[in-house]
Amino acid sequence: MLKSAIPTVSLSVRDRFVDATSRFRQMGSSFYATLSEGCVGDDQVLALASEAAPGQPATHLLFGAVQFLLFEQPDASLARYYPSIVGDPLDASAAYPEFRAFCLANNERLAVLLQTRMVQTTVVRRAAYLLPAMAHLARLVDAPLSIVEVGSSAGLLTLFDHYRYDFGDGVAVGPADGPLVSGFRYIGAKPSVPVRMPVIRERVGVDLNPVDPRDQVEARWIDAVLPADLVEDRRQLRAALAYRARTPLSVVEGDALEVLPGILSTLPDPVCVFHSHCLYQWPEAAKDDFEQLLAEASRTRDIYRIGIEYFTGSDGGTSRVVAGGHPLIHDIRLMTYRRGNVAVEILGHYDGWGRNGAWLV
Repeated sequence: MLKSAIPTVSLSVRDRFVDATSRFRQMGSSFYATLSEGCVGDDQVLALASEAAPGQPATHLLFGAVQFLLFEQPDASLARYYPSIVGDPLDASAAYPEFRAFCLANNERLAVLLQTRMVQTTVVRRAAYLLPAMAHLARLVDAPLSIVEVGSSAGLLTLFDHYRYDFGDGVAVGPADGPLVSGFRYIGAKPSVPVRMPVIRERVGVDLNPVDPRDQVEARWIDAVLPADLVEDRRQLRAALAYRARTPLSVVEGDALEVLPGILSTLPDPVCVFHSHCLYQWPEAAKDDFEQLLAEASRTRDIYRIGIEYFTGSDGGTSRVVAGGHPLIHDIRLMTYRRGNVAVEILGHYDGWGRNGAWLV
């Protein structure tokens, strides 16, 4: 039986905030790094964060829930520190006392959000690592693709071929009127930038809680989970959400393990299942079942899978490039399932937030 290479994270809530202090700083959110430092020693706020549903990262969920309420309450004192709300925010280093007071004053509402919501934000820049992976697969199979995104949320990455990409050095690809994806870079050799987008014959999203971006409350939640001080990321996110709101997309609500076999049976070959920063939230047994599902489906047809996640067992011959202190700890992998077995090709590494990547093939 195949086993998943995506590890299950098991940390106490306090340790999650300890870990988040450096991770937020690496992604460019000094504001949330500062808040994380304050949370580490605050038992009352940690108790609130512990309301997060099993498998959900309590750090992102708490900060997202607070920002979600602040979007409703832009006159709250805490909002003065949020670049997502005010044009000239106060110094984030002094924000924690206000953050703590807001959490305690809104404890009940925040607890409900933590219990019922999921981390569903999409970092649009991740599309810059999905595009060359899909282009690589399209060249291999030399045919239009059917694609299924597992954990599609609002479907922003499901529409990856609708965007305009700025690869730097005057290289841009994609429709001129598509939302712009920029601010990413490849260290060393760049991937072969496709002259034309891969042709997508069919596309479907799958999510436990699909997000309709036409619903302002749901779109606000997607926005709220993105750190408040990632200004350019937020501009790209909001542009992509607006585009998606006017672009039809087939999204199936349900557990991927239950609905994916039926979806695969309706799609023409070649078919690619993909996911980005999704399966890390799954229980270990569910991740193993996902592997087995794809292996079983491959007994009668080839199934391709692109995973953009943190994997274990990366090939020992490839060093993890570090740029500006940002470790490239996530893989871009192409997995080919054939007759019940899987072959893994590591296409590249990246930092998780779509800023720095290294392409290997």
